[in-house]
Order: sequence, then structure tokens, then C-alpha cells
Amino acid sequence: MSEAVWNLVIVLGLVYYIQVVFDSWERPLVRTKYGWVRGIRTKAYDAFLGIPYGRVNESNPFGAPSPIGPYNGTFEADDDSKICPHVEEYYKIPVGTLQCLNLHIYLPRKGGQLGKLPVLVYIFGGQFRIGHSGSAEFQTDYLVAHDVIIVKFDYRSGMYGFLCLGTPEIPGNQGLKDQVLALRWVKENIEHFGGDAERITIFGHSSGSMCLDFHVRTNPELFNQAILQSGTAIIPGGIDEGNRTIPITVAKRLGHSPRDLEDALEFLKTRDVFDVAIASVDQKFRPCIEKSYPGVKAYLTKHPMFLKPDLSGKNVVIGVAIDEYVEKICLPAYQLYSKDVFKININFEFDIDDDDVIDDVKQFYVGNEEGDHIRRALKFMGDFYFNYQMCKTVDMYFDYGAEKVYQYIFSYNGDRNMMKVMKNITNCNTATHGDDIGYIFKVSFMDKPLTKDDQLVIDRMTSMWTNFAKFGHPIVEKNNLFPTKWLPSTKTYKQYLVINKDIKMDDELLKNKMSFWYEFYKKYERFLKYKKR
Repeated sequence: MSEAVWNLVIVLGLVYYIQVVFDSWERPLVRTKYGWVRGIRTKAYDAFLGIPYGRVNESNPFGAPSPIGPYNGTFEADDDSKICPHVEEYYKIPVGTLQCLNLHIYLPRKGGQLGKLPVLVYIFGGQFRIGHSGSAEFQTDYLVAHDVIIVKFDYRSGMYGFLCLGTPEIPGNQGLKDQVLALRWVKENIEHFGGDAERITIFGHSSGSMCLDFHVRTNPELFNQAILQSGTAIIPGGIDEGNRTIPITVAKRLGHSPRDLEDALEFLKTRDVFDVAIASVDQKFRPCIEKSYPGVKAYLTKHPMFLKPDLSGKNVVIGVAIDEYVEKICLPAYQLYSKDVFKININFEFDIDDDDVIDDVKQFYVGNEEGDHIRRALKFMGDFYFNYQMCKTVDMYFDYGAEKVYQYIFSYNGDRNMMKVMKNITNCNTATHGDDIGYIFKVSFMDKPLTKDDQLVIDRMTSMWTNFAKFGHPIVEKNNLFPTKWLPSTKTYKQYLVINKDIKMDDELLKNKMSFWYEFYKKYERFLKYKKR
């Protein structure tokens, strides 16, 4: 074999092996299962933005997605602005476009020199009605710096993603089906970008974490590990019964007088997505239990409490903020206390009309003392919706065969506590729902210079999340950054890493309250709503 031919074989072999072109002057080019994609290059990382992973059926935009076909030529992956329709939370304006099923991949510039890299796939939250994965809000700089690949993707929310009519055309859970398509695309293609398809960790926050938990229970083959931040699939009220009146209500708001449900849907298909987003902004959308139809692939046909996936060999990180609901007490609009807050919330989970039962809960949290009843009621809500459900989920994961489960409680109060920055809250010296995000992502609307303590928490959070993706445990060894090890829980012994300026292990912080809720659920198990469906 001549020297020229031998050199050509070597070059072609290298391209075939990593299928990524790294060059100081050229944009990165990758060949995927669906064709070539060309990304963009920054000083810190390469990015492939807006890669289509699926399509919305424009003749049935409220229905299931379709897989993507081959790309037409080289796809220019340089735009992450095509987000799914919703009403933006802060400015209250409609944004998005129907064909929005795209994903974004971020990889370190030196990725080709490091072998196959672990992959972290993020699912954003937003109450199943808002949110997007573009860089306009959350940037991945902090994470990519740890030599991992980050993937984010958009999925439909609101009426387009979670309208549940119980029909073959619109059975429900369209947004979850979008996510499955995205996760499958990543599983099939990430090695072309230098990623390791056998080291995929999915992570999410709030409703994104709820979605993640659904995938843990329904599609565990699509990933290897999971990080759940403040959300589980078994949260009270998290499963919708479906509402066939929503399309009629929305159509009427847009000036149409529908004859029936089908007429309303036909009308809504023709309307601009901005109009539909605005007219449906106050409607409640959630995942739902689907009916089974021949030829229709369902995502969820039973309550997640009844699912039994095989999690053998999988590791999980799961945690909460120390005061999940307490930000509400710091907002002027939430200064009213009602004794009915206990009954209203408990009835999302239980069919209980006995006031004595409700009073037991009220007595545990409020008692007969004078004082800050609002704060105590919100502590109840944090325990009921987040802390107990976290502990119950840990129990179930062990039943499913999970290998290790690491629990945490985020309690740091700094300048990058995201929820408090978003809502301009300055009078709450604690951590609440969403505050941890500011220490994992670079958030666009946080422009204050980093304090020394904030930088420390960022270094810890991003190191733990990426260590977990790399090695299966968040703290590899004790050192200056990690003066203590993060020990996993067992089914019979819950322990938490408390994440503050200092970190420490704790097994007492939730102990009494969780004992109360374990006993409560055991005592009133027969009244659980999901057991009556």
C-alpha cells in the first residue's frame, strides 16, 4: 500500500470514529443519522443549535409528534430561537412557533481529545404551560467547563403539549411524547458528537423534573442516570383528568361559536399560535392517564404509582429546596391565611371530608400557638407536595432496583437565587423553589458580579452534577471544595447533603415531618384518589 493511500485510510478512519470536524478556523461539522449538521464555534465550546428531532403535524397540532426525516442537505445548526408557543411569563406576551421540536448540543472545544464524553440532558420546567430551552435565559457555560456534553431541547407545553381529550387523535401527553422523541434522538446520535450513549444523565427542575420522573418510570432504557430537582410524577394534583370543554372555551374567546368539540378543534387548527396561547393561558394543563386505542401508541395508561420499571444499576440524585413554597409569603399578594388551605390541598390527593382528619394536619403544623400561621401553612405545602413525595419516590426507586440514590436539600441564600431575583424578593433569608437553577446555569437576567460565596456554590453544584454524570457519584473525594462526602440513602435510612455556603450530611432535618406523613398516608390509604380511578 502506497504512503498516500495509507495516509488517506488513517484520515478516513479518524473521521469515521469521531465524526466531528474540529478546526480552529472552521465551524464544526457532524454527520448524524439524519444527515450533516453544521454548528457554531465559541472560545469555550462548540454549539449545535436548533437541530430538528421531530415535527408537529400541522393538520393535528394538538396531537402526537412525528419523527424527523432526513435533513435536506447540510443543516445549519446556528439558531436556537424557534421555541414552542406559550405566553412569556415576565412580559406577558405570546412567543413561539408551531414547528419547534428542536434540540441544542453544547460540547467542549477539546472534546475530540478526551474520548467519549458523558452527556447531561436538561428538561426545563414551567408548570406545563411556559418555558423554552434557548440561550436567551439559561446558558450552559458553567457545566460545559467540566468537560461534559450538554443537551437541551424544546417541547410543546400548554394547549399544544398537554391537551387531554381522551380521543385517538388527541389522547394527551403530547409534550411528554415530544420529550421521548428528543431523548431517543440523543441516544441514537450523541456518539457522532463525541458523546457516550451509555453515560446519559437526564436532569430537570420543577415540572421538568416531574416529566423526568415519568420517563424514569416509562422509558428507563433511554438514559443511564437521573437528577430530579424539586419535582416528582406523584405530586398531588399532578395528573389531570382531562377536560373536553377547553377547546370550546378557547374557541369562544377567539370569537367562534362552535357547534361541538370537533368544530372547535377545526377552528383552532386554523388560528395563529399566538392567539391560541393567549386565549388558553389561564387553563390548567397536566399529564393525564390515556385511553388505549388500536394503532395509537400511548405514553401513560396507568397512574405512575402503579408502574414498575426496571431500574437495575441506575443511580439517582433527587432533592428539594429547604422552603419550596416560602417565596409566596414574601410577595404582597400572598398575605392572607385561610384555615381551608389544609383541606383544599389535602383533597388534591385524598377524598376526605372529615374535618377532624384535616384538623390533625393543621394541629401538627400550626397548633394552638399565635404567630406566623402563613409561614407554617406554606411549610405544610412544601412537605406535602415536595418533601414527602421525594421520600416516597426514593422508596419506589429502591423497589424498582435502583443502585444508589443521593438526596439533597438546597438551603443557600445568595445573589443568584433565581426565583427571588425573578420576583424581586429581598426579604426572605432562605432558599425556595427554583433558586438552585442560578447556580447550575448562567442565567441571562442575573448580571450582578459574582460574590465569592456565589462562585463557591456554583463550583460545588456544577462539579457535583457533572461528577455524577461522569462517575455515578457526585463527590469523588474529600478536598477543599468538598470537605465532606455525599453518602447515599437507603430505603430505611434517609440522609441528605445540605447545600449551603458550607455543606454537611443531615438525617434529622425532615425526620419528624416525614414520619408524620408516612403515618398519615398509611392510615388514610383507602381514601387516596389514584386508588379509586
